Amino acid sequence: RNQHSWTICSWQDGARLQTEQAHIRYPTCAINSSGCFNKFLHLGMSLDDALAKVTSTPAETILMPGQVGTLAVDAWGDAVVFERREGEFQLIDARGQSRTSKQKLEPIVVVKGGQVYRQR
Repeated sequence: RNQHSWTICSWQDGARLQTEQAHIRYPTCAINSSGCFNKFLHLGMSLDDALAKVTSTPAETILMPGQVGTLAVDAWGDAVVFERREGEFQLIDARGQSRTSKQKLEPIVVVKGGQVYRQR
């Protein structure tokens, strides 16, 4: 209990993204799924595959498939709405290396525990 999981993303060999599942025992932790999501997309992963890497795959890792990381019936139902933006965006990995992307998906609405939060 009180164990959380997040994905640490870092560039490796200049061509692919390395991900490691990290586990800590703290009541809270910061999760930046949208950062990894954008890195996966930048490297050519499909939208569906990138989304799975930041939702259902971590849910399986923390032994909560069907409860989190999904919009299935009886799941917790937390969700994020993204807006596609174009421009030049720096994607920085856990080791400080960066790549420039021409687009990114920016979270604009979050639904968490029945509450709706909008970017202002």
